[in-house]
Amino acid sequence: MDECREYETLICGDITTENMYDYHEIMKNLSDKIKKLTYLIMSYNWENGNANVDIPFYCRNVLESSLTAILGRIDPFRLITVYKVQSDPSYDLGKRAQTAVEWAGDIVAKSSPSGNLWQFDKKKESFDRALLGNHMGDVIWKPSFRTLGDYISGNELQSEWLNEFASYNEDENFERLKHEAMRLFSSFSKGVHSECLVDINTMLDNLTLKSLIKDMYKLCSIIALASHFVEFLATKIEIGRAIFIFLRIEEMVENV
Repeated sequence: MDECREYETLICGDITTENMYDYHEIMKNLSDKIKKLTYLIMSYNWENGNANVDIPFYCRNVLESSLTAILGRIDPFRLITVYKVQSDPSYDLGKRAQTAVEWAGDIVAKSSPSGNLWQFDKKKESFDRALLGNHMGDVIWKPSFRTLGDYISGNELQSEWLNEFASYNEDENFERLKHEAMRLFSSFSKGVHSECLVDINTMLDNLTLKSLIKDMYKLCSIIALASHFVEFLATKIEIGRAIFIFLRIEEMVENV
């Protein structure tokens, strides 16, 4: 699957480390899924007339799996908890699992906190742990976006994606990428769910789908790249390797 350009490695990091126990199996499963779906997207036959059915399904899976994997690199216990519940004999496929990773709550915050994020008298439940929530933004994304911006400024990199990123500060990039994640999730959902009652060929034509593919890989790749500038995240890879893979992915999706 050379078409994947190691996208799954940029997202999941180095999962070959010893003594990772259940976490290794979780990240391997996510990595394998991301790689397979990326291959299906990159090798897709756009002449078969099924793109508006296939592509939204593939892309929403890649979007959710990619951001879930990055969440797992920040908060391994969150994914291990889900894995343990799903592996238990009591797990019922026909019932909603209370522990399941959900877009609203785990990836984006259900609500935006008001006032001081770190107010002394707030209860621990008030500190949101969503990947793209404001607390994670303050602790992880804004500092790593600033460091990535400094890296871009100090190195000559041929990348439209990184040039665009560097034109914003860390606060702007955080808000921009958070809203982009929500836009992409909503866009792909239109093709997955039955809410769309107009002709789906009009709403999700090939040109629109290809644009959404590029935006999705750009979003996830930038977030993943920034994550490798955070030393305390699990399975991070060396910065030079992360940059190399990032540039290959940008080149890959330009040919969609």
